Amino acid sequence: MTLRETFLSDVEAFLSERRMDASLFGRNALKDPNFVFDLRKGRCPNLRTIQRVSEFMAARASKLDCSISSATSWAGAAT
Repeated sequence: MTLRETFLSDVEAFLSERRMDASLFGRNALKDPNFVFDLRKGRCPNLRTIQRVSEFMAARASKLDCSISSATSWAGAAT
């Protein structure tokens, strides 16, 4: 699997897990609503773009982890 294919797979997994629209992802991550569509068509991002997108996904993943742990804490406190 190439770097582009691996990266696209990671992006697709992120979109699926968060039920996020591809154009919203591209707009939020890079101010490019066509980014994911272009990746799917074969666009080869440079390393800086991969880094920016990876940082975007990691930041959102940590926010999701925090909100899940907060929700779990609240749910545990309510019982």
